[in-house]
Amino acid sequence: MAGWIILLTVATTTPKTKANAQVLSQRATSNPTAPTMPTSTSEATATAYENFQAGNLTRAVQQWTQAIREEEDVVVSLFNRSQAFVMLEQYDFALRDINQIIEIEGPKTEPDVYLIQGIVLGNLDRLPEALSSFEIVEHQQPSAMVYNNRALVYQRAGEFQLALSDLERAVDLAPTPVGHLNLANLHIQLENFDTAAEQMSQLIARNNVFYPAYLTRGIARYHLGEYQSALQDFLATLTASAAQPEARYYVGLSLAALDMREEASGHFLAAADMYLQRNNGDSYYQVLDVMSQLGL
Repeated sequence: MAGWIILLTVATTTPKTKANAQVLSQRATSNPTAPTMPTSTSEATATAYENFQAGNLTRAVQQWTQAIREEEDVVVSLFNRSQAFVMLEQYDFALRDINQIIEIEGPKTEPDVYLIQGIVLGNLDRLPEALSSFEIVEHQQPSAMVYNNRALVYQRAGEFQLALSDLERAVDLAPTPVGHLNLANLHIQLENFDTAAEQMSQLIARNNVFYPAYLTRGIARYHLGEYQSALQDFLATLTASAAQPEARYYVGLSLAALDMREEASGHFLAAADMYLQRNNGDSYYQVLDVMSQLGL
């Protein structure tokens, strides 16, 4: 539907190498299918959309709320406001908006609405309901976005082979860098490190500035015992963006494996500080625990 903001999922890896789902707007990726504003949209909702695109999420929520109150582009405003709520991790509010659309539209409800319903229910750990929503979308409008998002729910449910099947379908339909990254991250979770490393090498050969691929390949190489090659991948990741605690953590692990203990300590501490700044206490303590185990 024109003017509806659709979300895309991107899997990342934690220090435990588990795929961790994040929901990101397409505006944050290089995806060429990011939505455009329709000419029929009112000035108020157009301004809300612009604020969403600029990251002014609370302002966008307020403007869409005002539009809904004034009964102006109600369905579009509800849908887009739900996306802002997802970005703000206010999933109950997002679900309320989506359910209101379904109540209004009834049998005419667009597949995109059920897609976002599935994303929201997944983030609320209502996994069977999320899968039901994705099944509706797949029946009406199968797409890479459906399979990417459903794969994340399957992962949370521990259905890794079903997740793998969905991610392979997603890559077949839309062989984007993000899709290949999601697939490689799942192979890491399944400890298929050779496969993950090879997939990321192929992706880097096609797109050598897609730096998340270096991080994922580095993690695979680290678990294969290829510490020097892994270290080079992590350093390439940090060259692109220094504020990446996962990469910093794995630099520490690689240096420790290469018996460069003093340098490893510095990177571990930098990673711990970054996690603390992001209020990620679990990863903060994990880094410190690893340092203790290594005698650093």
